[in-house]
Amino acid sequence: MIRDKEGNRGIESMLTLAVVGHPNEGKSSVLATLAEDDAIRISHVPGETQSVDVIPVSLDGVELFRLADTPGFQNPEAIADWIRKTTTPDLSGKPLFEYFSAEFSGKTRFRHDRELIRGLIGASAILYVIDGSRPVRSYDLAEMDILRMSGLPRVALINSKTDAPRFVDDWKKVLSLHFSAIRFFDAHRAKFNDRIALIETLRSIQQEWEPILAKVASALKEDWLHRMHTCAGLIVDHVIDAIEFSVTAEYPIRTDFKAYEERARSSYTHTIEQKEVRCFEQMKHLFRHRLAEFSIQPHPILGDSLFSSHTWRMLGLSRRQLALGAAAAGAVGGVALDLAFSGLTFGVFTAASAVVAGSTAYMRGDRLAEIRILHNSLGHNELRIGPNRDPNFPFVLIDRCLLHFDTISHWTHARRDTPETSSNDSKGFTGSWPTQSIQTVMRLVKAIHKGHLGEVDDTRKQLVDLVVEELHRISSR
Repeated sequence: MIRDKEGNRGIESMLTLAVVGHPNEGKSSVLATLAEDDAIRISHVPGETQSVDVIPVSLDGVELFRLADTPGFQNPEAIADWIRKTTTPDLSGKPLFEYFSAEFSGKTRFRHDRELIRGLIGASAILYVIDGSRPVRSYDLAEMDILRMSGLPRVALINSKTDAPRFVDDWKKVLSLHFSAIRFFDAHRAKFNDRIALIETLRSIQQEWEPILAKVASALKEDWLHRMHTCAGLIVDHVIDAIEFSVTAEYPIRTDFKAYEERARSSYTHTIEQKEVRCFEQMKHLFRHRLAEFSIQPHPILGDSLFSSHTWRMLGLSRRQLALGAAAAGAVGGVALDLAFSGLTFGVFTAASAVVAGSTAYMRGDRLAEIRILHNSLGHNELRIGPNRDPNFPFVLIDRCLLHFDTISHWTHARRDTPETSSNDSKGFTGSWPTQSIQTVMRLVKAIHKGHLGEVDDTRKQLVDLVVEELHRISSR
């Protein structure tokens, strides 16, 4: 019986999956991805792993299963030959492996291999990692023989280290003779569904594990859904916070306030950008990228400032989308909607008082927060920058968060290089949203500016649900 640190009951029986293979075939990468642990050491130097390292996979302090990182095979052909000569009807499987360990204990021969065999003795099943981009060799056949003679359930994972796994068909023919199941598992590109599929494969090859692994799969799915809702909440709350934000600066009467205005504007943009950085960091931590450092921004657009002209040209909605969304949502005060259509009207915009960004919305994001001069009787005036009332502002904020999520949700914990750019390399995501979703954002903004807290609460929940759907769509691409 496994219990968490408070003594609560956990999974009834613990499974230990031994991850084995030839040196430098990607075992540590598979471990890091399955465990979502970017602290696992990954080296391109063969033979770095010298001993068995058991890694618990837990949720909320409850251990679900264990992964055993094992040293790579050093002398598989010699060991396979010894096992074939030593096996008898009464001595096979784990007892045979225990005999092997005792026979060579304290001896130089098979010193490294004994540690690998120790990992197999303590395992419930084997995950055999091979590189499908190289040909099958004689020592691979010997390794498969050793694993087959362990008597343990076995799953082969084809983890190609290049984009062109030329020898997959050859591997599949050989692996099918020795393994209960074969799966493709690219540790650098595996998605959440790939991890669940591996659990389902293990369920199918060992009937007695089915109830245990059903609980494991259910727990992982529930945790993933929780993360999606939490991430959506972070994004929406960041948008609300940025929309509400303003900066106030005091300056002497009869003084040229331009210098004060520039300082206040700089404070406004810097603070909003810092809020975004904190949101991004929270998102990274939520998806367990705790030790990973982005040496560049995850997406080219995010390399530009939130308030740069390039950002505002590339992200958010078109003028037509803003106009239609604002009209349908009943957005408050602002420039006539005719401006968004360069004078083209449909007879309904004259009556509707809706906010539409002018051309500046697509050129200078840092000039969109309104400026107010508040008079003061003590010899000073107050200058207020914000809140930002441009209708495209929330959509630009959401797009940047979704682009960040696009990278971290596809960047596995086995990655040790600079993240690749998103496949969505030209635009954001909100531009493809249906009008109903756009209206939800605009209703939220309207409620914020009017101070209708109850409506803000209700509309926030609706937007969180919409963002959750978008996160699921992005992460499963």
